[in-house]
Amino acid sequence: MNKKLLTALLVLAMLFSFGTAAFAATFSDIADLSKDTQASIAKLNALNIINGYPDGTFKPANNITRAEFAKIACIAGGMGTSAEMLQGTASRFSDVAASQWYTGYINLANSQNWVKGYPDGTFRPNNQISYAEVITVLVRILGYNDNLPGPWPVDYIAKAGALDITKNVSFNANAPATRADVAVMADETLDATIVKWDNDTQDFEKKEDRKGNEITLLDDAFDTAVNEDYWVTDSEYDNGVWSIKVKATDEDEDALDGKWLDLNANWMASDASLANGLGDKIVDILYDSDEEEVLYTEVLSTRVTVDGEDWEYDKNKEEFKIDGTKYDKADYFTGNEYGETGATAYDDDGYYRAYVNEDKEVYKVSRRNEKTPAIVEEFDGELTLKDPGDFGDNDQAEKIDFKDDTVLVEKGGAFVEPKALAENDVIYVTEDLYGYDYYIEVAGSVNKTGKLDSYKTNNGNVTSVRIDGTSYDVAEYDLLSDNEGKDFNKAITEKNIEDFDGKTITYFLNKANQVCIIITGEAGEGSNRIYGVITDLGYRYGNPAKINEIKVLKADGKETTYDVDTDEVEIYEDELNIDEFIKFAVNADNDIDSLTVLAQLNDDEVIVPTTAGKDPDFDDYIDTDNDEYVGDLTDGNSDNNRIRFEGKWLTLDDKTVVFNAGRFIDDDAEVIDNDDLVDWAEDLTGAVTVYVEYSNSKVEYVYLNDDVTSATAVDYALVLDNYKKSGKDWVEIDVKGTAQNYEVKNNIPVEYAIYDYSISSNKFSVKNTDMVFDPEDVTAGSYYEVEDVDRSGNAIKMDGEWFYGDADTIIYDYTDYYDDGDDPLYASSVRAISKGDLVFAIMDDKDPDVVNLFVIVTGVDAE
Repeated sequence: MNKKLLTALLVLAMLFSFGTAAFAATFSDIADLSKDTQASIAKLNALNIINGYPDGTFKPANNITRAEFAKIACIAGGMGTSAEMLQGTASRFSDVAASQWYTGYINLANSQNWVKGYPDGTFRPNNQISYAEVITVLVRILGYNDNLPGPWPVDYIAKAGALDITKNVSFNANAPATRADVAVMADETLDATIVKWDNDTQDFEKKEDRKGNEITLLDDAFDTAVNEDYWVTDSEYDNGVWSIKVKATDEDEDALDGKWLDLNANWMASDASLANGLGDKIVDILYDSDEEEVLYTEVLSTRVTVDGEDWEYDKNKEEFKIDGTKYDKADYFTGNEYGETGATAYDDDGYYRAYVNEDKEVYKVSRRNEKTPAIVEEFDGELTLKDPGDFGDNDQAEKIDFKDDTVLVEKGGAFVEPKALAENDVIYVTEDLYGYDYYIEVAGSVNKTGKLDSYKTNNGNVTSVRIDGTSYDVAEYDLLSDNEGKDFNKAITEKNIEDFDGKTITYFLNKANQVCIIITGEAGEGSNRIYGVITDLGYRYGNPAKINEIKVLKADGKETTYDVDTDEVEIYEDELNIDEFIKFAVNADNDIDSLTVLAQLNDDEVIVPTTAGKDPDFDDYIDTDNDEYVGDLTDGNSDNNRIRFEGKWLTLDDKTVVFNAGRFIDDDAEVIDNDDLVDWAEDLTGAVTVYVEYSNSKVEYVYLNDDVTSATAVDYALVLDNYKKSGKDWVEIDVKGTAQNYEVKNNIPVEYAIYDYSISSNKFSVKNTDMVFDPEDVTAGSYYEVEDVDRSGNAIKMDGEWFYGDADTIIYDYTDYYDDGDDPLYASSVRAISKGDLVFAIMDDKDPDVVNLFVIVTGVDAE
């Protein structure tokens, strides 16, 4: 039976304990790594096994020596103790002296044929180990040997690929392996099945236990040290220590049943839960019985939360049907199947949560709280509210003595000081919880936006609203602001929202998914502001001429022309220019009645708006608080979708809007993809001045003026057709087998050619003027005949070399195109390529071992 991930982490921890372990909560230099890699490093660190460095770094790019990896091989193979016993034994290698820390490991690993030396009789223990060597050793530990087909190291690399050992690592086989990549590959190896060469069948046979289950490396080499399948029923903080109370769900695993367990100061959960967030989750627990504390918890359960109308329970079958999916009832189910004491059915208007274990069994059901949270006005040593709502102990919030009472504040996934409470934070207050006098949960702020499609009423009160196509019930206690969130002294009634049909509102959902708070108007500091780039201006005759019309490119990528209410907004020519970034509001006639200039251009550089050379009254249209949003963008991180602005890492999400003025490249303003911005920022070699509006660490708007072309993300498309639509050029393209149609922004592409392209403002744009593949201009020498195919390794052999594809590799087959003129076809893997095919390939500039594009040109008549 396969061990759980937690066991894998325990073993990996042993694999990396080269010396005395250092314990740190996190490392300062791993944020740019992928989330999976960060998790592996952080979890190993939480287990108090893998060291960082004294300066607080992990140095994930540092390399590992051959001696260190010999130790990894021995411990992973279950022979760590045996290797230690051989430390004083002489070695067959001339440069491995007896009694060195690594002597026993090298000797034993060599005796198992996991590692080998050099022809001159040396081992070179302090040399850096390459990716090819690491992969070879890991595969050998599993039982594979040189009977694998093909030359070294292709044979071992191909097998590692088939076993998913290298699926999350990009590498050059001959390059030194990094600490981070070795951790990732070792983790995958531990979950792989061990094998043995069978001379009779001349093949590798998988090992199985008596029940016919495949045996993994973990199963074979290690005993679990994990307490499995415990239900966390409570948590508490006392005398500087968090503790959890657990209940056993397996009668064969009950050593910790009913106990309160202290959490180590650097404890971590696999899902990044805080200690109080483990409630009602099923977990595996790594427990240090000597120190009597929990080092790590692996969360195994999930939650499903949907409306009551989507719930059914069959008492006879003891089976739940939730949103169309069936779940059995767990043997240890606790509580009422209908979510609340005494209930015998689900309320269609209720909102229920199911707690589901690894076996897809429901072990608890709860009805979500339908009360309305409080809205913060400010915290200045004391907490004041705009409205207390009607949840729990919210009415006590303004009575909290923050000097004498113990108060736990949770905000943004972390425990924070009360001073972090900000205006319009939405909070739930509970007295006497988790060992504190008061617990304040910051559920967010009123900033979710959407178009109000419709609503239903009862005696003038709104009972439900439809926003962006989704219907929500309205909470019994509801709040509305019609003054940009300054106060919430109105209710959600027909009278208060009837003028906002089809318009954007800002709202908040309570724990029961009910709308409980509304701000009438679009978001942006809680107001109805609209953001955009000016694309044209109209003037009223005069000297100077007053601006009476503004055309704006908005967040949706469309341009809209607005009249200006010149009684409210008096801006003249030369004070406002095309390509500048503004926010504005409109009145009932859809005329602009307020406007703020956010950023301007000076010699194509983004600058803070200035009144220099303009009417002094222009100062009314500048917000000096926005100055902090203009600064230097210096870097990007595509793994985490972040940019580095003024020294801070900020995150982009699906709500972030990026405007490019376009003047730098003599082009039109456009809304560009977040990914393109991040990729471009990642390749910057110097600082670029931009406007970045953000809240906490979340980016809301970006405005820049530069040639943003993604240099790292290559997107290939096959052009199927060119045509006209409404007098404009359009193109039909094939993107990984899916036909898509776009208006053409620049150069009209050639049919059946392949281009590196981008889509911005819903227009097709060729990144480079030249096509990457022209089917009518294929010359001899630009392609090769396929000599061999390794489908499991996603590789083909041409001209004596192996060419590897990865998850991003694009493949198009032009065989039928050259044979009878049919459209080329997209292929999802190298399985579409056969020995003898003719193939054109474009390599990845950043990883020369990986192919970006394969084109099958079998049948081409090339000169």
